[in-house]
Amino acid sequence: PNGTELLIHTMAFSDGRGNKYLLEAGAPYEQVERVLHGLLLSLGIAFPLIVAVAIGGGYLLMRNALKPLDEIATTAERITSRNLNERVPVLATGDELETLAGSLNQMMARLEESFHHVNRFSADAAHEIRTPLAIIRGELESAFQTPGLAAGLRETIGSALEEAERL
Repeated sequence: PNGTELLIHTMAFSDGRGNKYLLEAGAPYEQVERVLHGLLLSLGIAFPLIVAVAIGGGYLLMRNALKPLDEIATTAERITSRNLNERVPVLATGDELETLAGSLNQMMARLEESFHHVNRFSADAAHEIRTPLAIIRGELESAFQTPGLAAGLRETIGSALEEAERL
């Protein structure tokens, strides 16, 4: 009536007796537009802030979640054949990271044991080879000092002595 625009919502309604009614509700369009404008402004300012907080929070969460993996990787990179007794940290988290760290430590223990077996075998083999080589060298030296030995034979024995010494 006074030239103000109205926003009207109309809805059909029927009661239990079958009578049909048309319900209409209205509000001045200016009030609705003011509320919508306020919401749009709030969203325009709040949305970038919410996204920034979500990105920052996600980054911090992921960094904290991946920190144990970084520690495991750093420790694993430091382990060499010289320090096989070092182990990766096992955090009691009850998840796959704990299982992974435990498995890596068990693998390192098996590797360490294998290296000890190889070293023991090498030491035993070297010890077992030294005794026969010492006997061969002694016999060759004795044969080399035999008087009246042919020059070709003396050269062959000398060559065999050099190889026995090298071994």
